[in-house]
Amino acid sequence: MPSDTGRAVVVGASVAGLLAAAALAPHYREVVVLDRDRLPTEPVPRGGVPQARHSHVLLEPGCAALEALLPGALAELVAAGAVLGDCQRRIALHAGAAAGPLAAGTSGLRLLAVDREVLEAWLRSRIDRLPPVRIRSRATVLDLVVSDDQDPARRVPGVGVVGVVVADLDHPARLPQPLLADLVVDASGRCSRLAECLAEHGCTAPRVDRSRIDGRYVTRRFTLPDGAPPPGLLAGRDGVVANAAGRSAVLIRVAARSWLLTLAGYGGTRPPPELAGFVSYARDVGGPAGDLTELLEPSGAPLVYREPALVRRRFELLDDPGVVVVGDALCAVDAASGAGMSVAAVEAACLGEVLGLGVADVPRSYYRRTRRLVDRLWDGATRRHGAVPPPARSSPVSWASRLPSAYRRRYLEAAARDPVLARGYLRVVHLRAGPRSLYAPHRAARVLGGVPRHRRPPPA
Repeated sequence: MPSDTGRAVVVGASVAGLLAAAALAPHYREVVVLDRDRLPTEPVPRGGVPQARHSHVLLEPGCAALEALLPGALAELVAAGAVLGDCQRRIALHAGAAAGPLAAGTSGLRLLAVDREVLEAWLRSRIDRLPPVRIRSRATVLDLVVSDDQDPARRVPGVGVVGVVVADLDHPARLPQPLLADLVVDASGRCSRLAECLAEHGCTAPRVDRSRIDGRYVTRRFTLPDGAPPPGLLAGRDGVVANAAGRSAVLIRVAARSWLLTLAGYGGTRPPPELAGFVSYARDVGGPAGDLTELLEPSGAPLVYREPALVRRRFELLDDPGVVVVGDALCAVDAASGAGMSVAAVEAACLGEVLGLGVADVPRSYYRRTRRLVDRLWDGATRRHGAVPPPARSSPVSWASRLPSAYRRRYLEAAARDPVLARGYLRVVHLRAGPRSLYAPHRAARVLGGVPRHRRPPPA
């Protein structure tokens, strides 16, 4: 690993950026995290994260990575009000099957539900205490510093980017200053300009893949009145998730008596923000989320968020990427997938593992290690939104082309009765396995052979 300055720079104090700083801290003398917002000390919203007040969860891979990076993190977050439980036991997932939610059971797949503001405030406090880390707010990155040394015999692989140009937003009269670094990590989110900056410097920029989804999200907070018992439909549950064609509803408990309901619509479908239409939309999606809102009290104004497209920047295809990219700056999918923070946590953990190996080309090794996970995230998102083009209308629709959707429908119907199949589906949701795992012989036998239904009593 190069060591000219012993410094790493992280662009963006998002969840992805803060976790990357945690991964960098044991390996650099100085880790500087830059963010253009004025970062609060309390758990309050900030302008640079417009999606912060919508539903957020950490899936099992994210829980494991967070705990590896910051031991004791899950216990501390639960003490701060987050909700942690087994996904199969604590969440009722209606995955489009008419038979109802997936069968309950014990999956070993944890899910942490938490207000994003609480998580970010906790992360800033915890990471700010790491000796090498320095968090600078109101600092915006205008450009990259790129090495002019093009001699292949002298150039160290992966160090074409040797720093960033930083402007102080609180003192606009001051000239922007270069901040040199051994490693630059981009965690600036889905609107990252890193690819454009590389192109402007004559460096090879990554290919950018986009898939338009025209996503709209509306979130409302609901509270359980003091003294009221939990609604019967939520007895022993921390949330309800329902998916339908082009729509979804996610009701998740984020504190002792506080719930967030996020409705999503794609391709022109617009969840209404006003309460009556909001509840009606939730009922139309399916599952009990709409009915549950009548047992809870609405709190505060509705929150609206737009997501025009899925975006993936293909740094892993470059021979010499020269910079590490994490979180939405690398691959941004639909918010309703619930996977964004988890993938960012795993990426940070992978970065720490690469640094621990002491390799010369950190970026390239990092992309090799994370590619399979990001492929899985991207493939799932594009398939979920129909980015794979259907056959032309003039072409006959073959039995083989109908098989995947027919098998999935039958799988979900069986998984509503079979905890083993439900667990297999949840492993795909949690990115622990790819979609092909649902076709494994031992699962296909249970789906196609049929899972015995509960026998009905004979008629009287």
